[in-house]
Parts: sequence; structure tokens; C-alpha cells
Amino acid sequence: MTRHGSKGFYEYIQKTNAVSKEIEQIEHDLFSNVLIKKLGKNFLIELKDLGYNFGKSGNCTAFLLRKILEKLIYITFAKNGLSQRLEDSSGTGKLVGLESMINIASSEKIKNIPFLIPKTAQEIKGIKFLGDVSAHNPLIDVDMKTIIPQMPFIISAFKELAEKL
Repeated sequence: MTRHGSKGFYEYIQKTNAVSKEIEQIEHDLFSNVLIKKLGKNFLIELKDLGYNFGKSGNCTAFLLRKILEKLIYITFAKNGLSQRLEDSSGTGKLVGLESMINIASSEKIKNIPFLIPKTAQEIKGIKFLGDVSAHNPLIDVDMKTIIPQMPFIISAFKELAEKL
């Protein structure tokens, strides 16, 4: 906090936003060199965009986190020869929705270890919801304050999936 003004008429101004300390820690984990390296070239654009927006725009952050999650599930399954598990049963070649992808990722295993631990899978559905709201509901804005509590789970999901790349 800083103090401005004259005796008896001081105004106190917080120099850094309380949320920014949390955001700094989250950014450290989210953009760690280890995770970035594991995600590889397939995610350079999304991570660069997320770096520009994280902490500044809740709408953009929610959308990008959702996109990265969906893409990461698909690529992880594809690299393990299981992309057909994510295809819609209608035979149109379309993929199932993200919620179904998350459910499949928590039940499908490689070497007896699920792509996503069921607890992680359950918790990241919040980011799916926020990403959907940011992309499809023009009347509602997603605030960073609603994203921050979701971040430990989304970072865990990214790490769990990246281990299967």
C-alpha cells in the first residue's frame, strides 16, 4: 500500500492487486519449462495466446484453457493409438464433446494408469463450463476470480495428460 495526500486527507492505494500474487504463482506453474517442453510444438500458439491473456482477460483465459484441454486430450489419445475412442458413435467422423472426452480420459488406462485421475477429471469440468460460457454466452463475462480456484486442477490435468504424450 502507498499513502498519498496531505495530513488528515490521506488516500491509501494498494500497489499490487491481491489477485496478482495468486496469478503470479499460477503462471509459474502453468508456464513452467517442464510442462511447456512436454506439451511441445503442438501447443505453442495456444500457450503464447494464453500468456498474453492470463490474468488480464477472464473470457480469453477460460476459452484458451478449455481449448488446450480438449486439444491435449485428443493428441494424447492419438499418440497412444486411441483416437477412435473419442469419435462420436454416429459414424460422421465427428468427435464427442469435451465432457465426454474428460469422462473417457478418466476411464481409459495405459499401463493401468488412467489418462486423467478421476478426481482431476471431475474438478476440471468447471473450466469446461467457464470456457463454454466465454465462447457461447454473449451476456455473461468470465472473471479471473472465477478461474483462479480452478487452476490447480487444470494444471494437474495438463501434467497428467502430458505424461502420456
